[in-house]
Amino acid sequence: ESFDNIKVWLQAIDQHSDQNVKKLLIGNKCDLTYDRVVGYATAKKLADSFSIPYVETSAKRSTNVEQAFKIIATELMSIPEVEASCSYYRDIHGIILVIDVTNEKSFENINKWLEEIDQQATDALNVLLVGNKCDLTYDRLVGHETAKKLADSLNIPYIETSAKNSTNVEQAFQTLTSGIISILAPIEAKSSATNDQAETKPIESTTIKSD
Repeated sequence: ESFDNIKVWLQAIDQHSDQNVKKLLIGNKCDLTYDRVVGYATAKKLADSFSIPYVETSAKRSTNVEQAFKIIATELMSIPEVEASCSYYRDIHGIILVIDVTNEKSFENINKWLEEIDQQATDALNVLLVGNKCDLTYDRLVGHETAKKLADSLNIPYIETSAKNSTNVEQAFQTLTSGIISILAPIEAKSSATNDQAETKPIESTTIKSD
């Protein structure tokens, strides 16, 4: 069922987004060889029909997880900075800011990204700060407390991950998704209530006298 829905989603994305939207098709749980119902060739053929890359991963065994992130990063880096600023924040409700805990510069750049987000993004936005490469204990230059303190000052969650061994990768996406739902749910409920009220509102009439 998840595969059947992909074509519909890809078509919708192509219809409602500009050329700067980059897509990657991921087939997860590739380690479950005997349980799979979607073959590699079938998924690859679909990806090729939309001219997008396809990679199979296993979050459980860390298979190709880092490769998937590299593909996404490469695709994003191909977009001119000005165009990215204008298009990538349009109708976005969730952003993951990733810092490399072995690179102080990536941590220092967070404020620049936050400033751009404030200028470009919608108010209904959930931001998650992620410290990647937490497995490189002896190489890290950004301490957990330092990053956590920054996140707390911004009132956003902080999670440390390792794409190499899949530490907290799934948790990071679940945290972001939950945050987005918590933001959008009240908005959708209010919109639904407004529509219901409009439908049940009595029709006002005016009598016009003709002299």
